[in-house]
Amino acid sequence: MKQRIGVVAAVVIVAGCEEPVSTVTAPGEDGHRPAAQAGVHSDRAALMALYEATDGANWDDNTNWGTGADLDDWYGVWTNSAGRVTQVVIRANGLSGHMPAALQGLGALRRLDLSQNADLSGGIPPELGNLGQLRTLAILSTAVSGEIPSELGNLSSLRNLDLRHNSMSGGIPPELGNLSSLEILYLIDIGLSGPIPPELGSLSTLRWMHLGSNSLSGQIPSELGNLTGVEDLFLAGNALSGGVPASLGKLGALSRLHLARNQLTGAIPDTFLNLYLDEFSLGGNWSLCLPNTGGFRSWMERMGYPDWTVNRSLCSVDREALLGLHDALDGSNWTNSNWGGDTDIRTWRGVTLDSEVRVTELRLASSGLSGEIPAIMADLDRLKVLVLEGNGLTGELPEAVMDLDLDVFWWSENPGLCIPDTEAFRSWLRDMRSTSGPICGR
Repeated sequence: MKQRIGVVAAVVIVAGCEEPVSTVTAPGEDGHRPAAQAGVHSDRAALMALYEATDGANWDDNTNWGTGADLDDWYGVWTNSAGRVTQVVIRANGLSGHMPAALQGLGALRRLDLSQNADLSGGIPPELGNLGQLRTLAILSTAVSGEIPSELGNLSSLRNLDLRHNSMSGGIPPELGNLSSLEILYLIDIGLSGPIPPELGSLSTLRWMHLGSNSLSGQIPSELGNLTGVEDLFLAGNALSGGVPASLGKLGALSRLHLARNQLTGAIPDTFLNLYLDEFSLGGNWSLCLPNTGGFRSWMERMGYPDWTVNRSLCSVDREALLGLHDALDGSNWTNSNWGGDTDIRTWRGVTLDSEVRVTELRLASSGLSGEIPAIMADLDRLKVLVLEGNGLTGELPEAVMDLDLDVFWWSENPGLCIPDTEAFRSWLRDMRSTSGPICGR
């Protein structure tokens, strides 16, 4: 909007006579002409610094830039009634170069959006933290690099911070937890590493937090459970580890939660049954799973997930028995084994599961097993097929194993493993469809 200077005739009384005196004011500035002009001059200088630092002469559109035209006639620039710049929105316009520190001179700026300029490079100037009225900072899909300046945590009016799809580095500054007005935090796919600062749990006005597709590590801070207004929480595609904090079950406004493709472990907390989600993902983690209960089945079905997806995500009650078997039979020296640790038992070599993630078959022939069969094997109470041929197993089979209702049991070609020569064991073997191996003493 072009600004005009008005001339107003004022009348003063001097020695009893009326004498007209001319005074000059700027509309809406209550006579503060020097301050208004200084602000506009500062804005013009800051914009020209941006123009020069980003090869403005070769922008796709640089209408009126560098001319004497009013600033709101410059392409991508908006001003207020005092002529101060409030918005600079220059998206996909061929900017090439870096953002200058002089942008801090835009003291009335509320929105800065330089997104989708593929050749915009360099770091984010820390001086942007001085833009006290800034509400939106969007620099997405550029070649910007370096770390997120901690000074951005000074932007108390900021509502939207969008830095998606850049090639940055370093961690999330804890100072971002000071952004008391922030509603949208998009830090997707920008090369972040290190932990999620617990200070982010102080963002009381936050609605959307997207931190996916980075290399963030460590545990999910329980403090994120304080984000009671958050609707979207995207943490997928990182290296987050440990369990999921029960405090996330307090997020009553949450509608979309994505935890997939991390290194998370353990069972989803029961507090999640309080959530009414539209979207939820947990696949691609080491051993993160849903408790195998009717409540969690119903919870997933309410979100529209089919049975096969629910079944694939359920925790297995047989996991501990398998780990006990692994430890007792020198599992660290098994051949071609991927058992143990926090990996998902669905991927373990030789293990077959049913739809409820219960073990039905163990096929571990010629796998390097050694030692005596532990009684904990009897805990695999849905086991039907047990193949242990060609290992280094020894000793008598423990009586507890007779609790298993096996169809197939092969234990031959071990140096000392045998079945006790008792009527109880013989009767147990007779009920099977296929057996192969020695009886002790024969």
